[in-house]
This record gives sequence, C-alpha cells and structure tokens, in this order.
Amino acid sequence: MNMVTPRNPGALKSSVAAWGDVRESFTWLFTPVLITFLILLALESVKTLILPLPNSTADFELKRLSYEAVKMILIVPYIIAVHRFIILGEITTGYRIAIGKPRPWRFSGWSLAFLVVGNSPTTISVLLPGEATLGDILGVVLSISITVAAIPAMVLFPAVAVDAAGANWRQAILDTYGHVWDIVLTTIVAMLPWIVVAVLGKEILQSSVPSDTVIAFGIFDAIVVLVGCTLGAVVASRIYQRIGAHVLKGRI
Repeated sequence: MNMVTPRNPGALKSSVAAWGDVRESFTWLFTPVLITFLILLALESVKTLILPLPNSTADFELKRLSYEAVKMILIVPYIIAVHRFIILGEITTGYRIAIGKPRPWRFSGWSLAFLVVGNSPTTISVLLPGEATLGDILGVVLSISITVAAIPAMVLFPAVAVDAAGANWRQAILDTYGHVWDIVLTTIVAMLPWIVVAVLGKEILQSSVPSDTVIAFGIFDAIVVLVGCTLGAVVASRIYQRIGAHVLKGRI
C-alpha cells in the first residue's frame, strides 16, 4: 500500500493541532500519564535532597546529570507510548521498562547521548573555570552543534519509537534536509506558549508559596515536565509523519 505524505498545514495550525493531540494523549494513555506523573512527582520531591543549592562544582554537575539521566530513563516508556499513539494509533495501557527489548534501549541510548551533549556547554564551564576564553569558544561551538543536531532528532526519535526501518542518524539527516525551517518554526510556535506559562507560573508560585513547601513545587515541576515531554513527542511525531514516515511503507 502506498503511503500518502500528509500536507504541511503550517506552523500555527500545526501548533494548535499539537495541543489537541496532547489532550488526546492524556485521554487515551491515562494510565501511562498517571504513572509518569507520579514518577516525576517523586523525583521532583526528593530533588532538593539530592541536589542542594546549585553551585559551579564538578561534583554538583555530576549529580545533576545523573539525576536528569535517571529521570529520562524512567519516563522513556511514556514518551515511546506517545510516539506510537500519534503515529500508529496504538493505545498503551500499562507502564513497563522492557529492559530486554531493543526499542527502549535504543531510545534511551539516544536520549542519554543528547542529554550529555546538550549539557556539555555547562559542564565545560564548570570543568574549565579558569579558562574563560577557551570555555566560551567551546560553549558557543557546542551550542551551535546541539541546535543543528536537534533537527534530525525530531525525526530520529519517532522512527526509533515505532521500530521503523532506517531509524538511524544518517536517514534522519536525509529526511530533514530541506525541511529545517519548517521543523524549527513548528517547534518554536508549539512550545513557546507552554514555556511562557511555565515561567510565569513558577514566578507566581514562588511569590505566593513558601520556598520550603516541597510538595507544591514538586507538583508544579512534575506537571511542567509531563506536559512539555508530551508536547515535544507529539510535535516530533507529526513532523515525522510528514517528512520521514516513508520508512513505514513495509508495515502498512
């Protein structure tokens, strides 16, 4: 069966549709959503114990990266479930970290790689505190590289989640070639409203709730991460359907 590539509806319509997809994901993937929220809430609640006041030390940076890596691995099943729901219409009713399956391993591996690379500018500034010029140059170079690498990742992660043929870095680069502006603009328009809401909500919470009220901040942060991850997965899935889903032809 030949697969018809969906037309590009434009960044604004795509962002509006993405929020509709987020609502559908929360409705149909209720159990994974609830479990993911509880996982995030537990992690955010103990974060202050694991990570005290931020400081520019190698020890703190190592603990922060370790914390983010654990959080990412624990929510991988949910992100995969969202990708598969949007692309394949598959409804996941449970929550299982399938250690022996190649899909979560590949997804987690790529996620950790991007986590390390994405945090590399901060890590370098910590490891080279006395080398301001060298650290600044490396930080700029890495920041540009990370931005460029994030574009193929918008196709790579959905491809890995649905076990698509050709789910590799080379194919992701080929698929995104010529679609850079579409990907960047769609992502920004979809994510920006939630970033603004999250920042303003944090400011309001900090000004109205005592800073030692861990549970309140834990709930807020868990919601921010849950919605942000869901929205990101939805946007990536829809982009993948438009420009990279040809690799699913053999399965349809």
